Order: sequence, then structure tokens, then C-alpha cells
Amino acid sequence: LMVGAPLHLAHGQDRLPASRPLQAPFDVYALALSGDGKTLFTLQLDRTLRLWDLEKGTNDALHRFAAMDRPESLVLRPDGKMLVIVEAQRNVHVFDVAMRKMRTTLPGLSMIPGASARFSPDGKWLAISRGHEVEIYDAETLKSLQRIHAYQIPIHHVAFRPALKKDDLSLAMIASGMPKGQLWNVSGKRREMFFYSRNNESVGGQPDFRSDGKVLACAVGGKGDILLWDFSGDLPVADLPAKSGPVRALAFRSGSNHLAVARREDSGPRKPEENGIELWDVGTQKIFARTPLFGLRALAISADGNTLVAVGSPPRTIHVWDLSKLPA
Repeated sequence: LMVGAPLHLAHGQDRLPASRPLQAPFDVYALALSGDGKTLFTLQLDRTLRLWDLEKGTNDALHRFAAMDRPESLVLRPDGKMLVIVEAQRNVHVFDVAMRKMRTTLPGLSMIPGASARFSPDGKWLAISRGHEVEIYDAETLKSLQRIHAYQIPIHHVAFRPALKKDDLSLAMIASGMPKGQLWNVSGKRREMFFYSRNNESVGGQPDFRSDGKVLACAVGGKGDILLWDFSGDLPVADLPAKSGPVRALAFRSGSNHLAVARREDSGPRKPEENGIELWDVGTQKIFARTPLFGLRALAISADGNTLVAVGSPPRTIHVWDLSKLPA
């Protein structure tokens, strides 16, 4: 495999191992990474779902959709047995990875641009945003368990909070353009709280919880700032001010304070400092690693925290970084 862009560390430290670019047959729109970082799933412009062996650099076509709108979300169940594909304004498809075949298409979903799906950390629950509601399913049987009426405007993003104690599962819900989000207690079927941005800024983009469930990160405003809410103390806890372009995706590295941020600026001249991947330490609120990368579409970190994957420009190129040598 060719050597790609390295992640440069701050303060004179050695750079991270260079990325390993993989070339997809068609433009990649969405990706999902297995917990051990060895397997990657991608959905491409030709409507083909592919499985990649990241150690060998090989791939297999699993399924080709006869027709499909642009995919908004590709989500893998933590045990790696099920994939959920959310189309823009249309359907939600469920793919059985073990059987390598489509299991079902969930009917009657009035989807909106920006809709998303998320599995709970234990893989028992599936949440799908559908217009002004969020549907909660049993992830094994796909039986609908709850329907949450959250806002008078569409809900774009959801994220399960890792349970702080047994049988206490919560879900963060974000309606883009609103200056607040809300935390819903799935176990108790009740709203826990609203959480607000500073200075009435709109909250937007896919949020993510730190693995201890105490801190939530989400982009706010239009300049690329990231706000951190600390659900064990005062809200919000901190700002990560924009260092470059708008946030396209973010994800916490499991077991650490590290937050990976993908930035992509589409307006005006394309500048390297406004396009790329940053690794933040949310404890010190500083960037400790960065690489320029244009055209970022998607980003994912494996559950073991050792693999980072991103799709950039050209959009057929998949970049893979080894994070195993980073300290937690």
C-alpha cells in the first residue's frame, strides 16, 4: 500500500504513522468501522455496499441497491452483525452482515436530510430520527419500543449516552438550527433535561459522547466551534474554538480525552489550514495532532481506539491511520 498523509504531532513529538490509502472503485459517501478496526464497510456512488479487510487492503461487494437516494448514515452494531443504512428522505435498510444479505427495509419513515441512526453501546437498542420524532427499536427483533416526540422542528442527529449505571440509558437529540439539545432517558421514557449553547448559537452536526458518558461534543454556530457539555457538572463545560473550517464530523477516541475532528471548507479558496483532521485533547483543550486533507466526507474511530478512518479528496480514497501508539 502507498504511504499517505501523516498526522503531525505538536511540541516536537514524533509524527503518527502515515495513513494507508485504499482506492475504492467509486466515490465513497458513508463508512462504518468494526470495533477492532480490522473491517470497514463503505457505501459508494454506484449504490454498492462493500466490506474491506484493512489488514490486507482487499474488498468485496456485499450488496448493490437497485435504487437509492444519497445515504445519510451507515451504522454498524457493536457486535458487527448488523448494518443500518439511512437514505436521505426515504428508507432505512437493515443488512445482516453474517448472512451477507438484506434483512429488511423499515417502512413508513418520513425521512429528512440529515437524519441519522445510532446503536446503543451494548447493541441492544437502535434509535432512528424520523422527522419530528425519534423511533427506538429492539436491535435484535427490530420491534418498535418507543416513539419520542421531541421538537416542533425536524431532528437531525441522535447519540446514545453510555450508561452510567445499570439499566440507565439516555439519548441526546439534536435539531439543527436550535440553540439547544435535549437528553431523553430511554429506560425511564422521560426527558431528563435540555442543554443549551452559549450566546444562543445553533447546535448542529452529529454529536458524540466520551466513552465514560460524562461529556458530549457537538459543533455549534457556523464557524466551526465545538462545544463540550459536562453532564457530571456545570453545563456547558468548555469551548473548542475554531482553528480552521466548518466541522463535517467528529468522534471521541474510546478510553481517552481525545476527540477527532474532520473539517471541510467548501466556500472560497481551498486552504490547507481550513481542511483536514485534528486530534484534540479535550482536557487541555488543545490540538495535539493534525493533517491537511481536502474534501472530507466521513470519519470514524474504532471502538478499541486504535484505528482512525476518513474519506477525503479524491472521494474514492480511504485513509487509515494507526492510533495504537498514542497515549490515552
